[in-house]
Amino acid sequence: MSIPPVRKPLTEEGYHSTLNPDRQRRGAQMHQRILEIVVFLADELNRRGGELKDIAKLSDDLRRQGYTENEISAALSWLFERLEEGRRWEGTTYSGVRVLHEVERRVLSPEAYGYLLQLRALGLITPGQMEATIERAIMTGAGRVDKEDIKALVASLLFGEGVDGGETLH
Repeated sequence: MSIPPVRKPLTEEGYHSTLNPDRQRRGAQMHQRILEIVVFLADELNRRGGELKDIAKLSDDLRRQGYTENEISAALSWLFERLEEGRRWEGTTYSGVRVLHEVERRVLSPEAYGYLLQLRALGLITPGQMEATIERAIMTGAGRVDKEDIKALVASLLFGEGVDGGETLH
């Protein structure tokens, strides 16, 4: 008699995870913290006309707020990589507002939707990424989705597995 192989549970993306749940949770939390830093830096870029001249001072400010050197470095790398890809920092040039369907309004809290709009206005996510995030939030079936849930979904999209479980954006 043979013993059936032990199957690992499927993750949200649909593949078997090799990481333990605690490690996955820590990784997700780090990605969310990196996203917070990226949002802060993007806001600074907008305020300063597309230039970050005193990165050392910004890094010191972020460390005082409790962010680690690794998190700050990862956020700066992600942001500068986007700028080096030839993208011009457009920031708040986005002027369109997406109106939520009634079902979407029931699922997304106003804070969650506002955060998505902020990310879009800062140029951190594309309209397609915003749509994919809203769709994924609805598909979770978790009921009401708050700002922290949206942070996790967007962080997963930008720094981890893509929304469709495929290629990442980094």
